[in-house]
Amino acid sequence: ALSGFEEGADYPLRYTVFGSKIPGVYNLGGDLPLFARMIRSSDREGLRRYAYACVEPLHFRAVNLGLPVIGISLVQGDALGGGFECALADDVIIAERSAKFGLPEILFNLFPGMGAYSFLSRRISPAQAERMMLSGRIYSAEELYEMGVVDMVAEDGAGEDAVYDYVERVDRVFEG
Repeated sequence: ALSGFEEGADYPLRYTVFGSKIPGVYNLGGDLPLFARMIRSSDREGLRRYAYACVEPLHFRAVNLGLPVIGISLVQGDALGGGFECALADDVIIAERSAKFGLPEILFNLFPGMGAYSFLSRRISPAQAERMMLSGRIYSAEELYEMGVVDMVAEDGAGEDAVYDYVERVDRVFEG
């Protein structure tokens, strides 16, 4: 598929949308009990594999799978820790009103290590990003919209329609 893009071929894929089928949950981030168990047992290789398994999909989202597409996160529930970082890796975040976001790692004496600072700093100032990371606070979709982290807030149950509306609006702009 990538060679077709490089040759200028018309490719029908223009967007990727990531979401969850679990009501109230977008992505809750890492498996803390597994992480703690590997640390206690000094399982360096397991920790390395786990870290890679967490970071690799985030990287592919951040670079849009290596394709010239727009990545959209549809957040219809909680996006915490690495789950929030997953949403931040996309180009656009559309959240339903009741969605909650946060980087609670600091509450466990950890830090968000999958790119939170870099991803947040693309949307807000580095100082704001640092404050968010060090607070452990949970934010509403509306708060993050006002800060410029979330791109659009939809009413609960209307997130998918908001994605379709966004895609139609962007397509109209690019199709002239």
